[in-house]
Amino acid sequence: MVSIFENIVFPNEVIKGKQIENLIVSPLDNRIAVAALSSNLKNKHLLRLYQLIREDDQQYYPTHEIGAFTFHSKKELKDFLNRLPEMSAIEILMLMNPQPSLSR
Repeated sequence: MVSIFENIVFPNEVIKGKQIENLIVSPLDNRIAVAALSSNLKNKHLLRLYQLIREDDQQYYPTHEIGAFTFHSKKELKDFLNRLPEMSAIEILMLMNPQPSLSR
């Protein structure tokens, strides 16, 4: 296990090759958080979001991946992360399940 920051613990297979970009703690329950980890995939930037739960030892542990997004630039990734806490559930669902392009 690798400890990141002081109270976040990721298994090596989850964190390997990734950089932690952000941690968002739930404003309703500080035992729940989301960690944003990035990596490069060919010429794109990949962002993976993981749900974390704080255990009795006060460490946050990932429970599962809750979403993944690709971006053309690091700036797009950072802009998305800045907007994420303020996005509505509908916006997030639409991003996670994009409508196929309509072509005529």
